Amino acid sequence: MKRWLLFFLMVTLILTGCNMNKEDSKTQPKPDKEVTGTLGEDPDVLVTNLHSPWSIQKDRDIMYVIERAGTIVEWDKGKVTRQKVHLKKTLSAKAEAGLLFC
Repeated sequence: MKRWLLFFLMVTLILTGCNMNKEDSKTQPKPDKEVTGTLGEDPDVLVTNLHSPWSIQKDRDIMYVIERAGTIVEWDKGKVTRQKVHLKKTLSAKAEAGLLFC
C-alpha cells in the first residue's frame, strides 16, 4: 500500500512539473521578439534626469520617485525637488537592493 502511494505521489509530481513548463513557454514572450507601442503615441514625459529610479509613489497631485542611491525626487506640477536622505547605515550596492542597508 505504501509503495502504491509513493508511486502515485512521484508520478503526480513529475506530471505537474512537465505541465508547468509547457504553460510558462506559452505565456512568456520570446527574447528575439521586440515589444513596441506600449506607451502609445507621444507619451507625456513628466520628469527627466532620474538616477536609477526605484519606486514611484503618488500623494494627491504630488509624485515621489525614490532613487537607488538614496535620494527622493518630488514632482509637484512641473516643479522638481531632489532631496538626499541622510542615513546612519550605508546603503547596499547589491543588485535589486534599492534602499536596503548593508
